[in-house]
Parts: sequence; structure tokens; C-alpha cells
Amino acid sequence: ATLAATLAAMAPCLRRTWVDPDPKRILSDVAFVNLCGFMFGYHVHEKAVLHFVVPMAFAAAASPSAAMEYAATSWPAYVSLLPLLFRPTERALKLTLVLAHCAAAAAVLPRGKRRRSGWSAAYVWALLAV
Repeated sequence: ATLAATLAAMAPCLRRTWVDPDPKRILSDVAFVNLCGFMFGYHVHEKAVLHFVVPMAFAAAASPSAAMEYAATSWPAYVSLLPLLFRPTERALKLTLVLAHCAAAAAVLPRGKRRRSGWSAAYVWALLAV
């Protein structure tokens, strides 16, 4: 069942890449396919978020829309890595690293002029609630 869901989620991207290959989209396509595998996979580890975050980071440097997608996706991905630092003495380090990354991403990445949709705002508020 998870294989079918993963392939169904990947299908639009794989079809577009097969029909109209574009070297400019390769990083975005790799990130999307890895994100599908992460979201619909049967068993994934915390470190599996790096499979889609790293290509998104490289794509973010080239495009304002990719930068906005990276900014919305990277911080929850990095927060999901925090349980790997489990000692009580590492709590301040965890918070500092995530906040430093968010500040650096906001300062360095290009900003797009795209307006945030209602679904995107709901996604961010739901993540903050968790």
C-alpha cells in the first residue's frame, strides 16, 4: 500500500520530467520525489529529511519561489532532527541552532513576491501548535 501511495504521489513529477526534461528543475524534482518517499514511506528515520532538504537548499539559492518553499519546509525538518540530541545539556544548543538557521535563512535567501495562501498559513499555525 505504501509503495502504491508513494508512486502515485511521485507520478506527476516523474511524468513531467520524462515528457519535458529541464535541467533547471532537476533539484526541485529530486527534492519532490524524495519528499514523497519520506511522506508515504513505510519506515523512515529522522535523518531521512536530509534527502529532500539538501536539494531544496541548493535550489533555494537560484530561485525566489524555491527559496520560499525551502524556508517553509526546512525548519520543521530540522526540528524533527532535534530528538537525536537527547541529553538535557543539549537543549540550549538545539534551540540556538534552529533559531540561528531560521534567522540566517530569512536574511540570506531571496524573497519572492508570491502571496501566502490560506492553506500555507494554516500549515504554519498547525506546526507551531504541535
